[in-house]
Amino acid sequence: MTAHRHRPFAVAVRSELGPTGGTADLSGELDISSIAQLWDALSALCGEGYRYVVLDLSELDFLDAAGLGVLVRADRLFREAGATLALTGLRPSQQRLLEITGLDRALRVE
Repeated sequence: MTAHRHRPFAVAVRSELGPTGGTADLSGELDISSIAQLWDALSALCGEGYRYVVLDLSELDFLDAAGLGVLVRADRLFREAGATLALTGLRPSQQRLLEITGLDRALRVE
């Protein structure tokens, strides 16, 4: 049996979508201990005038209710600023979590 390897949460922003758009690559575990780190990064992007941000979850190992909560909060922040936050790279378990909670209809998934 292999031991579960815990990777620390990380967010890496790429501004390849021009001066007002980019991708934030999420990796590790998005839970109660890491939501402030993601919130700080996303609120900074929104404050800097980013109008379109894609969150790539393909390297995210774990997502819990606290993580979902910060995604909903960030989505609201972007919408209120007239901007768009989109999710991509969801694993089947993450997609299922969004479906179970109804967030697949509330959040933009590409």
